[in-house]
Amino acid sequence: MAKSLKKKGVLIIDYLNVPVAEKQLVPSVTKKFVDVHFEISRWQDNTHFYKKIDVHDSNNNFHHSYTRKVRTFSDVDFIEMLSGQMMHLEAIFDDYFLAPYDLSNTLRMILIAK
Repeated sequence: MAKSLKKKGVLIIDYLNVPVAEKQLVPSVTKKFVDVHFEISRWQDNTHFYKKIDVHDSNNNFHHSYTRKVRTFSDVDFIEMLSGQMMHLEAIFDDYFLAPYDLSNTLRMILIAK
């Protein structure tokens, strides 16, 4: 990452806050738009969050399934990864308005590194 930045460049990472995401995880949702059905399921293991979306029409003429996998990195994980790139974490914020980061209530982590 460090080599990709311009001299004196700043790295901004927008990532989920794992403890809050775990608390707010909605296991399943079903939605319908016109004749298309979406069945969304979410789960996690020790290292990842998963989101599976099954899409099908009312007549069952088509069916597609998509799965997204997101690693559960913590702020400490990012500090270690950044130091491995000879970078350091300047700040962590709650949002793009630079509200203070709150580990137990913030849904996002906006990390600023140099």
